[in-house]
Amino acid sequence: MGKRGFVAVFLMITFLTSFIVPKFSYAQAQYPVMTLGDGTVVKLSQDQLQLLINHPGIMYTQLSVPPKLVGEQMAIPLPQELGGGYIIGSPEAIASALNNSGIAIGATSANVIKATAASGSITLSGSLAGANVLGGITAGTIAVGAGITAVVVGGAIAITGAGGGGGGTTPVITTGHH
Repeated sequence: MGKRGFVAVFLMITFLTSFIVPKFSYAQAQYPVMTLGDGTVVKLSQDQLQLLINHPGIMYTQLSVPPKLVGEQMAIPLPQELGGGYIIGSPEAIASALNNSGIAIGATSANVIKATAASGSITLSGSLAGANVLGGITAGTIAVGAGITAVVVGGAIAITGAGGGGGGTTPVITTGHH
């Protein structure tokens, strides 16, 4: 058998054994990425990261600073072991990607919004952050407004009830503190 025949037989045997001999896949290391609002720790391997960023509605950037977000997007920082950067998407898209890829079954958009990142901090878009801030300001404004109203009403009663003589009843104002 000549040199060409030997090479041909060698290639044929190599080709056939690639189907017969099982391929060994070694488990990839997983790195913590975030903890969902319900306490579920999300860990990703390189392969799982690929599954996640290939999901509709999910984007990936290797920027070292949070990207500009639009609509109801959030940016989740990735650890350097996974290449750094950010996973970007709406809370619904991220929850769907986590569920559909089998990374975190039962993930919800509410738990994604309440998540904390393992490296850095999660960035919310203006509309997501604005809704959270607006809720806080509204509640604070109501509490401050109630306090001001109580002071004004109390002062008015004190001024008008500061008169005279006997027998009248003095109004008592109580304010509840929450």
